[in-house]
Amino acid sequence: MARRSIWNAILFAVVTLVLSHSTECYSQATPLPTEYRVKYRSIDRVYLEGGKADGLVQGDRVGLYLGDSLVVLLEVAYASDHSASCKIISGEAELKTGQILVVVSRVERVETAPADSDATSTATIPSTAPLTTTTRTKRDNKATRVYGSAALQWMKQHDESGGGLDFSQSTMRLNLRANNLWSQPMTLVIRTRGQYDDRSRSYSSGASNSEWDNRIYELSLSYDGVDNTTSFQVGRILPRHLTRVGYVDGAAIDRHVGSGWHIGLSGGVKPRWQYSSDEITLQKYGGYVGYEVRSNNATQFEQYAAFAGEYHGSSISRELLHLQGSLKVGRGLWFSNQFEVDLNRGWRKERSGAGLEVSSVYLSARWRISKQVTVGSSYDTRRNYWTYVQQSIADSLFDDQLRRGARADLYLNLPFQLNFNSQIGYRKAADDPDPTVSLVFYASKSGIPTSQTRISARYSKFNGPTNDGYNYSIRVAQRFGEVLTLEAANGLYRYDLSLNGDSRSNKWWEGVLRLEAIRNWYADLLFQQNSGDDTDGYTFRAEIGRRF
Repeated sequence: MARRSIWNAILFAVVTLVLSHSTECYSQATPLPTEYRVKYRSIDRVYLEGGKADGLVQGDRVGLYLGDSLVVLLEVAYASDHSASCKIISGEAELKTGQILVVVSRVERVETAPADSDATSTATIPSTAPLTTTTRTKRDNKATRVYGSAALQWMKQHDESGGGLDFSQSTMRLNLRANNLWSQPMTLVIRTRGQYDDRSRSYSSGASNSEWDNRIYELSLSYDGVDNTTSFQVGRILPRHLTRVGYVDGAAIDRHVGSGWHIGLSGGVKPRWQYSSDEITLQKYGGYVGYEVRSNNATQFEQYAAFAGEYHGSSISRELLHLQGSLKVGRGLWFSNQFEVDLNRGWRKERSGAGLEVSSVYLSARWRISKQVTVGSSYDTRRNYWTYVQQSIADSLFDDQLRRGARADLYLNLPFQLNFNSQIGYRKAADDPDPTVSLVFYASKSGIPTSQTRISARYSKFNGPTNDGYNYSIRVAQRFGEVLTLEAANGLYRYDLSLNGDSRSNKWWEGVLRLEAIRNWYADLLFQQNSGDDTDGYTFRAEIGRRF
């Protein structure tokens, strides 16, 4: 086990060095990139990892796509050598650090040669052609581009309650995405993590105080044809439109059969997440058919129906029908749906007592009333279902407990860089005497006292069948240029137990330092102090990594 962990560390270091060299060798002679990564998000601006030296100039537009739908459109307002500040033109999806944005359009570049020099310089003028937001920039015949991050993290939790629950964790992470391999529309994705946990004492008898947890979440090679007729994935993958199958070690293929119709197939085995010799082997297979309609990016509709099966040899583990779809009307109204229907036969029908059983329903809607106001709502139900692993569990421990929930949201984008969000939620399990009702309020303000200051506050409250409680927190973040960010936060969590009337509360505060160093290196330091009825101690976390 130790030898395998050493090899993981060596592999991690080699890949990091190779990627570091490859990104340093990237030059202006390389064709302009078609994708850029989100570096930092403020209230009214999005900062990208890429600037004039990387092919971005003022007026260029980039966007976030979900499938073939453009959900957020940005325009470059200012570009330095290796960083760009963008304003949001349209869209409601939340952008997060590390997300990949695709070039939608560029302002026209005009090559001019100065009279006193043989060298050429590039000037930019506004394009006379209208900017399009309905098609992506073609990525075929472009140079290979590598995106991702590699990081090392160490965390220490010190228990001061006298329980001897000190805990430390060392983690290595690698997220890599390489596009346009061999000048073809092929993509390599690697997401892996190695983690070592060390406890001062085990939580239960017979358990080890320390352990390695090594996982390859995704290791896939995919191909997307230029004409979008055929695409495939191989390796450790999450099949498209068959996400309820989960990750598989195998392959998937999608075929566009014309007039908006798609069909797809996938097959493989359940991944072995940890090094274990006694894990049950499960085969997974699935197929789907879907229909999509696009109308000038104003009205969009898609609906997919998929069948998925999981088997242990000749024994059924699970079979289900999965329906998933969405509808976008104009620029402000969205609907989505997901349904899971378990198809029970053999031993599963005997245990569940029904041939067909709805195990999951999720419905959501969102309406952007104006640039300042957005409302949303969702409803979901979930039911336990039998699988091969659980077939020996007694019915009394595995009942068909039904859980229902609903949520409503309100988003306000107010003047003076003030944002407000509120949520109300309802959830009830079949055997709960009363539902759990929750309320959440969140507000943030930027620009006081400086343009790079952000203050946010959050308050939530819940009432449930066994306990009631609330928590609050306030956070202040101050950014200094493009390099340093400091954060300070404080919060409290309090709850009351209905059974004995006992009240318990816990307080915490934390400080965070984030450093964006040269050549896309970064470092994060966090210190958190906890005190109260349930916890007493501190947590220290340090991370160093590189984005490429």
